[in-house]
Amino acid sequence: MLKVRSLSARFLKSILSALMLCFGLVADTKATPFTIQSEVISHFDRLQPDRDIFGKLQFIGGLELTSPDNEAFGGLSGFSWQSADRFVAISDEGRYVSARLMLSGGRPIGIDQARMNKLPPVAKDKRYFKRDSEGLDIVGNRIWVSYEGSDRLAIYHPNSSGKLSLGKTLFPGKAIARLNKGNKGFESIAVGPDGSAHAGSVVILSENVTKKTVRGWILKQGVYHAFTMPQVDNLRPTDAAFLANGDLVIVERSFSFLGGLKIQLRRILAKNLLPGTISNIETLFRGDLRYELDNIEGLAVQSMPDGSSILTLISDDNFNSLQRTLLLQFSLAQ
Repeated sequence: MLKVRSLSARFLKSILSALMLCFGLVADTKATPFTIQSEVISHFDRLQPDRDIFGKLQFIGGLELTSPDNEAFGGLSGFSWQSADRFVAISDEGRYVSARLMLSGGRPIGIDQARMNKLPPVAKDKRYFKRDSEGLDIVGNRIWVSYEGSDRLAIYHPNSSGKLSLGKTLFPGKAIARLNKGNKGFESIAVGPDGSAHAGSVVILSENVTKKTVRGWILKQGVYHAFTMPQVDNLRPTDAAFLANGDLVIVERSFSFLGGLKIQLRRILAKNLLPGTISNIETLFRGDLRYELDNIEGLAVQSMPDGSSILTLISDDNFNSLQRTLLLQFSLAQ
C-alpha cells in the first residue's frame, strides 16, 4: 500500500524517534504472510529537497515501512538480497522477514509477498541475549547470521518453501568473546564475494568500541585474524557489506541527547583490508536528522552492469512507535 506524507510531519516524527533509541519486546506470532505498508520517501535532504548527491552517494529513493496486521514487524538489524528483487531481513528478536521490493523507474515504491518466521532454534529461547540476531549476509544457499550477547555465527540453509534450517554454529572462542560486552557484540557480518581478493572470507565487527578503537576479525579457513581501525567521534559500527571488487563498506551510528543521531558510511579498499591496524579509510557519507535518517543498522549491496553499486540501508525502530523502519537506497559510482 502506498501513502505519501508531508516532509514536516515526517521530520517531527524523526526528531522524536532520535530521543527514543531504546529496546522493545513483542509477542510471538505465527509464520504467516502479512502486509507491509510503504510510504515513499522522494527526498533525502529536508532543507534542499532537489538535492540528490550526498558525499560519494546519490540518493535513489526510500520507503517508510509499517505493518497493520503484524505487531512483530520491526526491530530490523540485518538485511541482505536473495535475488535481484527479493530480500531477507532479520530482527533482534530472532525473527526473519522475506519479501519482494517493488520498483518503478528504478526507485522503490513498495513491498509485497512478505512472510515472517523464526530463526531456528534460538527463537524458542526466552533469554533475549540468546536471540539477539544482528548481522546478516547471504551467499548462495548459505545465510550467515551474527549474534551478540551470546557471540556466535550461525549458518542457515533455506528449503524450497523459504524456511530455514540451522546448518552450523561457529563460536569464536573466549579470547574474542571477552572483547565484546553484552549487547555490544558481533553487530556486523559480511562475506567476501566470489572473484574478489576476499572471496570466502567472513568479516565480523564488534560494536564494543574501547579506547577509540573499532575491532574486527577476518575469518579465513577457520582462523580469526584480528584488525583494528580508529573510531571517528563516538560512532560505532552497525553493519558492513562487500562491494563486488572486495572493498568493504561499513555503516556507523552514534546517538546522544546533545549531539543527536549521526550516521556514517566508510569504505575500506580491498587492498587495505588486512590484519593489523587499518587507518586508510574513506568516508562516503555522514549525516544527521537534517536527512531522512533513523537508527540505521542494516546494509546490503547490489552490483549493477555499469560497475556501480546500489547500497540499501534499513533502520531498526526498536519496536517503538516513535521510531521508523526505513529502507533507503543510494548509488555508489565505480
